[in-house]
Amino acid sequence: MKAQRIINRLTSLLSLALVSAMLVSCSKKSEEAEPVVTVQTAVAQRGAIQQVIGAEAVLFPRDQAAITPKVVAPVKTFYVNRGSRVHRGELLAVLENRDLAAAEVENKGTYEQAQAAYAAARVKAQAAYRATDTQAQAAYRAADILAQAAYDANVAPAWEAREAATVQAQAAYTAALAQAAH
Repeated sequence: MKAQRIINRLTSLLSLALVSAMLVSCSKKSEEAEPVVTVQTAVAQRGAIQQVIGAEAVLFPRDQAAITPKVVAPVKTFYVNRGSRVHRGELLAVLENRDLAAAEVENKGTYEQAQAAYAAARVKAQAAYRATDTQAQAAYRAADILAQAAYDANVAPAWEAREAATVQAQAAYTAALAQAAH
């Protein structure tokens, strides 16, 4: 019996120790005191800036647009700087037109050669036509047709190419203006 009493007491003490340990571990820790911060306030007043602070910063634009031309050419002149404010219809840059100018010069040379060949053939044909011989008249007609064919073969494509290049350059310019406006 005595042993039973000792076991009961030990069990009671052990249970009491266990409950005490649980209560201590589950209790809230004492809250740390928050530091007190003192703040001074003042009424805002309009006046001159008395202190200027210089610092480095990176600024990003609110809106940004990518401008790409329809015609690929080197830029001849920029009229605005990067980051400048621009307005609709404002000319931003001028592209070099050396390629188009070279094509125009080449086509003009071909056109002039064809005109000279045509004029020479016409003179020969007119000389032959003056002769009353039917062969001369036939030669005149053949030379005139050949000269006209040479003229048409050389001048018409050159002239059309020049016109097409001009129309393309005008369209690219208009499109670049429209793109810049947006």
